[in-house]
Amino acid sequence: MAAAASAPPPAPAPIPVVSAASSEHNQHQAQAATPNALYFVGSRLREYASNTFEQRKPWTEVFDRTTFSRPSSLQEAASRCRQNLGYFRVNYLIVILLTVAASFLTHPSSLFILGALMASWVYVFVIKQGPLVLGGKELSDREKLLGMMGVSFIGVFFTSPIKACYPFSLGQSQHLL
Repeated sequence: MAAAASAPPPAPAPIPVVSAASSEHNQHQAQAATPNALYFVGSRLREYASNTFEQRKPWTEVFDRTTFSRPSSLQEAASRCRQNLGYFRVNYLIVILLTVAASFLTHPSSLFILGALMASWVYVFVIKQGPLVLGGKELSDREKLLGMMGVSFIGVFFTSPIKACYPFSLGQSQHLL
């Protein structure tokens, strides 16, 4: 019993030592990751857009009236529509995007709301490095995604400028096509 009393106490667990230089490096690396990620996403989008834009067909071919003829049946009409949509899809995309841009010019507040939604998505998923805490509860990635989808749905479809903007742009696009 005397031997147990004279035994030295167990050594405490070692504390990891982080130098100021490595801590500063990690903070700098976390800050630098965000602009690099945004630059990467932006460059990929720009590359994809230019590749897609190069696939457009000549506008004279889109509006060539000599190629129009009446289909003999409903099945032939549906087949032609599918072929036409596949062949001129980039041209149709350009028409829809221009129509949406024109509708945003007539409703600039909707552009502000969409900008705020985009900024919130970027903040939640790109800029915010740590976990998102809301009301004292740490949200998982799935909860963040579902929450942002809900906020975006409400922002897009229930705010008056956008509610007025999208039907207008879709109606104009269908009218032009």
